[in-house]
Amino acid sequence: MDDEHDSSSSKKYVKEVPTSKPEPSTVVGGPGMSKLMTALLVIIALLIAAGALYGTYYWQHQKVTKATNQVSSLNTQIMSLENQVRSLNGQLSKKPASSSSTPSTPTTTTVKLTQMGVEFTVPSSLSDLTYYYSTTDPSGGGTISGETFADVSASSIASQDSGCTANSTTNNAQGTALGMIIKGTGTGVSAEGLDVIKQFNGYFIAYSEPQATCSSSTSVDSTLMSDIAALKTALSSVQPIQ
Repeated sequence: MDDEHDSSSSKKYVKEVPTSKPEPSTVVGGPGMSKLMTALLVIIALLIAAGALYGTYYWQHQKVTKATNQVSSLNTQIMSLENQVRSLNGQLSKKPASSSSTPSTPTTTTVKLTQMGVEFTVPSSLSDLTYYYSTTDPSGGGTISGETFADVSASSIASQDSGCTANSTTNNAQGTALGMIIKGTGTGVSAEGLDVIKQFNGYFIAYSEPQATCSSSTSVDSTLMSDIAALKTALSSVQPIQ
């Protein structure tokens, strides 16, 4: 009896201690955080890709802009060169065309003094040269042993003044048109008014310049002076007739 009483008493006064259940804890890095990190990484990757694409686009755009500017500059230069070419073509079209690239040879004529047996070459200005052959000195000296004479003039001069015709009755030693060519035997001697042009075997050819003009015309006199100078130069080519 006493035992049962004690047992029931102990049960009655024993206080039950409640057992506590652990509260659920929040784990850092759980599924929600993983999704957020993934989204952030995707956004960062997209930003990097966009930056790279923009950098590439900007670089390419700069290259295109630079190339466009270069093309524009080249086009401007081409237009400038075309204008210069047109200007040069215009200048060339105004210049008379050359008849030949080879320099023209002056026209010459061979004059033969048949009676004297010699010839010489004259320029085109003396192509109408005329002469009167004589064995008598036109100066009035008569016949000189071994000498013959050629009184020289030109058709163009005689047509302007009849007093300048070769062997004109108004001519004399002082007033022949273009002077006298003299052939003498032996060795020529230079004397007053006499130029020995060339010495040959057994004879010489000399020239005597007129001491006065055969015309009172200023224009004719100017022509005479020019023709006399040309004749003296031409006589340096005198040679036996070939």
